[in-house]
Amino acid sequence: GLFVPVDSKRDVVDLIQAFRLPVVLVARAGLGTLNHVALSLEALAARKVSVRAVVLSRGVPGRDLAERDNRRYLEARHGVEVLGPVPYVEDPRKRQLAFRRVLAPLVPERARAR
Repeated sequence: GLFVPVDSKRDVVDLIQAFRLPVVLVARAGLGTLNHVALSLEALAARKVSVRAVVLSRGVPGRDLAERDNRRYLEARHGVEVLGPVPYVEDPRKRQLAFRRVLAPLVPERARAR
C-alpha cells in the first residue's frame, strides 16, 4: 500500500518518490479495484511518479463479476497498461511463476533468459 508507514514520518509512497523509478501498481482483480487504482494513480500523479503498469491479481479462488470489465475500464479511463489478472494459486512457488508470466511483457527479452 502506498500509505503504509515505513517509519514514524514516511510512507511507502515517499520511498517510491525518492527512488524516482516507474511504479508497477498491484491491485485486486475484482470489486473495489476501480476506486483503489484511481486513488493510487491520483496520489502517484500528485508526486509526479510515473506508473509503468497496473497488475491485477486474484487473491482468492473463484471469479468476481467486476473482474470482467475492470481491465478495459482502467486502460480506457486512466490510459495505463493493465496486465493480468494473475490467477489465484495457493502454492507460493507456483504463484511466483504466475506473477512472472504476467510481468514478462515488462522485462526485456535478455533479462528473461536469466
